[in-house]
Amino acid sequence: MNVAEYKEFDGLGLADLVASGEVNATELLDAALKAIERDNPAINAAISNLELLARKPVEQGLPDGPLREVPFLMKDDEFLVEGTTSTPSCRLLESWTANHDSTLTGRFRQAGLNIVGMTNVPELAQQPTTEPLLRGPTRNPWDTNRSAGGSSGGAAAAATAGLVPIAHATDGEGSTRIPASCCGLVGLKPSRGRNPSGPDRFTLAGGTICPHVLTRTVRDTALVLDAVCGPDTGDPTICPPPVEAFRDWVGLPPEPLRIAVAAEPPEGLSLDREVDTSFSKGCHLLESLGHHVEPTHPNLDTRRLMNAFFDVCSADRWLFLHRVAAVLGHTIRASGFEPTTWDFLQRGASVSGEAYIDAINVFNAPSRTMGTFHEEWDLILSPTMASIPPPLGRMSSGDPMAVARREMTAFAPIANITGQPSISLPLGRTEDNLAVGMMFTAAIGREDTLLRIAGQLEAAAPLPRLAPPKADRKTGWPEVWMSSSRNENFLALVPQTLDGGRADRNHPVPARNLPQRGMGRLSNCGLVIGRSLDVNVVVYNESEGNCANLFD
Repeated sequence: MNVAEYKEFDGLGLADLVASGEVNATELLDAALKAIERDNPAINAAISNLELLARKPVEQGLPDGPLREVPFLMKDDEFLVEGTTSTPSCRLLESWTANHDSTLTGRFRQAGLNIVGMTNVPELAQQPTTEPLLRGPTRNPWDTNRSAGGSSGGAAAAATAGLVPIAHATDGEGSTRIPASCCGLVGLKPSRGRNPSGPDRFTLAGGTICPHVLTRTVRDTALVLDAVCGPDTGDPTICPPPVEAFRDWVGLPPEPLRIAVAAEPPEGLSLDREVDTSFSKGCHLLESLGHHVEPTHPNLDTRRLMNAFFDVCSADRWLFLHRVAAVLGHTIRASGFEPTTWDFLQRGASVSGEAYIDAINVFNAPSRTMGTFHEEWDLILSPTMASIPPPLGRMSSGDPMAVARREMTAFAPIANITGQPSISLPLGRTEDNLAVGMMFTAAIGREDTLLRIAGQLEAAAPLPRLAPPKADRKTGWPEVWMSSSRNENFLALVPQTLDGGRADRNHPVPARNLPQRGMGRLSNCGLVIGRSLDVNVVVYNESEGNCANLFD
């Protein structure tokens, strides 16, 4: 099987080839690794090569699950893969090696998925765009000057580029649905408690984070949900079990649904013209399919909710980091983080126990409001984002209420707060062929309704979901762009283009080849000094408080 043939199939399609004996696990693994080798450098989606770990189950025989031998990428976040380093793009965690699989990881394996690598995330998975200084930005395969979204941006870019058909994702502020919208994928955030988060933590960020996958087809999304759903032992939050297999709902057209259209963005924002156009076309399509579509929305105090949301999430991340740092013997200080991350952590450090409990209690009211609302309305429809995928480098402020961030997270986080299932579907394209997502949200436990409408729309309005490969003269897995030294003083460098994006890396200078002295908060440097062809390199020495041109 060559790379082009491999990319033609979704996960179930590849599994069917395996079941029929047309291909075997070694051929699939080789095709995936060749796809990554050839196409990943242009998008920087996969950041850790687990080929040796992937070869072992192939030799021993993978479990006989519904996706047996299908290549798969894990998100570099809190869901652990035994024997691998999990950093969330944070230098402080570079020596954090997992000694066990997370429950969800084990269920992915039992489904037959073969983990071949890890995907890129923003530092500590705290941004709706994937542009970490540690590993560089992930690029949108449809336009490599634009964001692939975040925090599951690496996963989205990998699936869209065909590196794998299915990639692990998590959704804490729209972190699955936003990348799905940016890259033209199916992105489901399941109901709270549907998929396990253990065994290390009962809940993630007050139950706002829900894990699942990003896929190119609705049937893959449903099939993985069947394979991994259900509580872990002792889980405090358990979602009602499905009446039937989720896969069985795909392709079964729903009866006419009552769909509430909530397309008004939060105060101070407006919909991008092309988002508005695509959204209007989507509403007309739904009406043509027999659904009742009407502008209305639940009455929510979104500003109060979002303030409570950021209190809970920042405090959770601060506590998590302190615990891991204590185990690793590290000290938490500003110079070890990107400025936006440090600002977020400082907010978490300032949240008192009383304020945290108050914030959790704030979550209670909208959950009940939504429950009542869904007694009349089957679904809530909104754009996934208020904007098209933004240019790389635009997300420079750590303020969660900054305009650029709010445009990307204008609609998605409410479902994280209430625990509802929500799905982004690729139902629109801009004039420049960028993807535009539409987001459907259902009552808790009603993923079946989402999958039925998703399957119907997928058949009625098929759009391209596999981006063509981008030319890049380098091949292989990305280099680590910062020294891994633990020394207090070491040199770091940032490749940049003149507009603030990442260079194409035709002339990289690995940090390991440089003297180790002084690591600073690089964006505070504020200068682009020196130029070698199309690559600018900034070197910032914090201990000396200056910048230097690498090519003097």
